[in-house]
Amino acid sequence: MNDVRREAHQILLAIDASRHQRQRLEDNWRRLWQLLREVNAAAYLPADGISGPWHLISTNTLTPTLAADSFVVIIWPPEASRSGAFLPQLLNWASVPAPHGR
Repeated sequence: MNDVRREAHQILLAIDASRHQRQRLEDNWRRLWQLLREVNAAAYLPADGISGPWHLISTNTLTPTLAADSFVVIIWPPEASRSGAFLPQLLNWASVPAPHGR
């Protein structure tokens, strides 16, 4: 779990830093989706919900958004929002701290 926490936190920091660089942003989101697939494949996540700061929010534009504390980022790609429900579960399970967000 420590490795997942560390890797997820590094990816979220990279997503935050690459918000205005489309290719890097997309690459970092791909890394996060890959981590989610690997954790799901290893059946680490419990079936029931996990509480924590990470959650999904809806905006007026109906764009899926991942948030924790003051960190808020739009999920990329938008069509991946179907799988987005598992992101907060992964991040809360691994106790990933939120980057200092915007």
